[in-house]
Order: sequence, then structure tokens, then C-alpha cells
Amino acid sequence: MGFPFLNVYGMFGGGTTQTDITLIQPVGFQTSQHFNAKSFGFGGTLTGAWGPLWAAWDNNFNFVDVDVIVEPIPAYNSSLRIGHTLPSLKNPQRNMSVWAGVFYQTIQSDTEGSILIEEIFPGFGSGNFISTLNEWADTLPPAQRLVAKQIIGRLEDFANGIDPSETSIDYKLDKEVSARFNMILGTQYQHNKNWMLRTEVGVFGKRSQFLLNLNYRFAGIHKKQ
Repeated sequence: MGFPFLNVYGMFGGGTTQTDITLIQPVGFQTSQHFNAKSFGFGGTLTGAWGPLWAAWDNNFNFVDVDVIVEPIPAYNSSLRIGHTLPSLKNPQRNMSVWAGVFYQTIQSDTEGSILIEEIFPGFGSGNFISTLNEWADTLPPAQRLVAKQIIGRLEDFANGIDPSETSIDYKLDKEVSARFNMILGTQYQHNKNWMLRTEVGVFGKRSQFLLNLNYRFAGIHKKQ
């Protein structure tokens, strides 16, 4: 039996996000938005082994900072993997590992942000668009009609070229992960103590993911007696 040990780590990353929006009511409209995102976080992995069998339980908190969102969005990820290592009969440093497990994720349910109208509606004009919105707003209850008319007024100002660079929409989203759990399957080929090739897929759930990475492990520093 291998004694359990704990690895701790930090994470830093960057990338882009894409959101495709299709609006049916009160007017038909489609837009696609691209934003830059940065992420950072921390976590730990508890592992242990029983002969050729091993288990790894990973937990981490990750925060994603998107351009148009007021505060970074926190997410909690947890995964449990149970695997088997098949050693090479010719080379003691070489082996193949296979595993299966479960992945869990939850994110903050509410998000606030602000986005410029010129980023949402490139080439936006007045015409029937504003008229249709006003007709729809007239059917709303008084309190909702007041808010809708204010937004439509800003849209009309933007369409007429009145201070378009400062015209923006503040929003708040209440969201949740469609499926918090899914199954993961993976394998790793270790060529030697330094080089490893790893792949993993997420299956059997509404969320899917694919991972492929090449790892290099730096040798430790040992003092000779």
C-alpha cells in the first residue's frame, strides 16, 4: 500500500470566450460576442496506491475574469479517479495507466456586468426595430413598461448617433450548470520518469470535455552522502 500524499498547485491562464445569442421576442435578432478572459485559481490533489491500483481526488477553485463582467466568476471543481498502472516488462521506467472516475462542477449562480451597445449591435439602425420595440413595450405592465421605455430610448439615441461610445446596457444573469456530474475516462503513457503523454475525455452527461497534454517532469535535486 502506498501512503497517501497531497499535491498543492496554482493555476493561471487566458483565452477568449464566444457567446451566440438568438432573440425571438420582441424582435428577431442574432448576435455573436467575443471577449477576452483571464483565469486563476488554486487546488490540491490527494493520492494513494494499493499495488497497481491507485486513486486520486482533486479539488480546486478557479476564478474567471471576463472583460464585461464586474467581478471574477468563481467555480468549484472536484474529480475522483481510480486507475490501474500496467508496468513495462522491459523498462522499469515505462508504463501505461488507465482510469475512470467522476467529475463535479458548480459555479456562482449570479453574474453582473455591463456591455456597450455598439458591441452588441454593430451597424445598428432605427427603422422598424425601434418601432417594434415600442409596440412591444406598450403591452407590458406599467412598472415593466417604464424600464423597457428607458432602454429603448437609449437604443434610439445610439441609432441616431447620440453619444454611442457611452451607451451601454447593465445586466444581471442567474445561471447554473446544466449537469453538475459527468463521467471521465483517461489514459497515460509514461515513456520514462521525465516524459508522459496523457489524454482524458468527459462522457455520459450534458457537459463534455477533451484533454490532451504532453508532460515533462523535472528531476529533483539530491545530495550525495
